[in-house]
Amino acid sequence: MNIAALVDNLSVSQSSFYMIKNFNKLAEDAQHDACCFYANLAVPPTSAMFTMMHLYYSQNFHGTLISDNIEMANVSLATYNNSDKYLYLWDIEWLRGSLSYEGVLNVLRNPFLKIIARSESHARLIENFCNKKPCGIVEDWNIEQLKGLIESQ
Repeated sequence: MNIAALVDNLSVSQSSFYMIKNFNKLAEDAQHDACCFYANLAVPPTSAMFTMMHLYYSQNFHGTLISDNIEMANVSLATYNNSDKYLYLWDIEWLRGSLSYEGVLNVLRNPFLKIIARSESHARLIENFCNKKPCGIVEDWNIEQLKGLIESQ
């Protein structure tokens, strides 16, 4: 199984910490490949034991591509590769930022994108906002929950 995260950056944050921690666990298993594509270079909060590359290289990726925000999901949808595309919504971005309502809905409602929520309350907010139910819930990038969800799709 090839799994990659597509992130804006890996700066110090809870999301980056948990993603790296869980992808390190995944990288220990020879049956799985883990990597991360980033848009902006930053110093990660902990050491990564898997490949990290600029998002330019994501066009050659084949496997499961998991974006961590609306903007990166839009990038993944615009990239033509042989990947199953997911959006792991760590944060409900449209409640805090000045995002285009129509732009966010176009990304979330895209039929080629599967949405993963961080919690049950996030799942309800996502469904209420875009009328699309998340395909599952994964807490803190939990790799076992993530693998189970991907294998069930």
